[in-house]
Amino acid sequence: MPELPTVAELTGHHVTDDPRQVVAALQGGVPLDRGRGIDEAAIEDLKANGLYISPYANLWMGRSERKWNFAPRLTPAERTAIAEAMLRQGRLTDPGYLTDWERGQVLRHLERFTEGGDVDSLRELARQPYNFASWKPSFLAPLGIMNDELPYIVPVRAAGTFPI
Repeated sequence: MPELPTVAELTGHHVTDDPRQVVAALQGGVPLDRGRGIDEAAIEDLKANGLYISPYANLWMGRSERKWNFAPRLTPAERTAIAEAMLRQGRLTDPGYLTDWERGQVLRHLERFTEGGDVDSLRELARQPYNFASWKPSFLAPLGIMNDELPYIVPVRAAGTFPI
């Protein structure tokens, strides 16, 4: 079997709720892969398998819990504004994006969120198949709502030999 090529440097980003965990693991020389008897809680900050880096940080934002810290503080009027904005989005009204059952689920989750402040319902609507990015500042700012607790995007440059 031929030898696999290697690369000398990997660059990308690590998305995290608390960059201190990863920095401490790297500075402490903690192995960053699973299965070596290490304390995985020290590096598993976003439910990933050790340290990951990606040139596409936005693909990893969904793993963040921090981005939802703003939601329990919302007033009833702010919850209603978010729900109304979601109802105006094409993914709810365009045929073919959601099934009738899924549209019904959206309405049930929005009712739980607006009437009772159920943050889990808001989180559910950010997942597949709904994909409402209601935590993003670009969604919230036009409604006069601020989310200042976003995930950290940490640039990473790793040097060494990495089989690909």
